[in-house]
Amino acid sequence: LVHAHPSDTVRDAIQIMTKYGVSQLPVLTAEPPVVIGEVIGALEERSLLEHVFSGDAQMTDPVEKFIGAPLGLIGMHESIGDARSALAPADALLVIEDGKPAAVVTRHDLLTFLSD
Repeated sequence: LVHAHPSDTVRDAIQIMTKYGVSQLPVLTAEPPVVIGEVIGALEERSLLEHVFSGDAQMTDPVEKFIGAPLGLIGMHESIGDARSALAPADALLVIEDGKPAAVVTRHDLLTFLSD
C-alpha cells in the first residue's frame, strides 16, 4: 500500500508519488498492515500542486496541513462494474480486504485491466 504519514514533508509526498507513479496517497497513522481507522485521509496531486504553486505549501511543510478527505472504499472482490460506478465521481478508491486497506485503484488502473 503506497502511502504517506502526516509528518512526511510535501517533498517526501511528491517523491513517493513520483517513485511509484501514483497520483493519490492515503495518509496513515501507522505502518501497514493497518486497519481502516488508521487511514486519516488522502493526498492528491491536483490539490498538492495547487498548494505548492499558490505558495500555501513549502516543500518542507508536513503534509498533515494538506490532507484531504479519505478515498472512497471498494471491496477487493467487487465487480469491475462496481468499480466503474464508484470511480464515476472519484479519482481513486481505497481497496479494502478483510477490513484492511490493501491498495488504491484509479480509472487508469481500470482501463489497464480492461486492455489486458
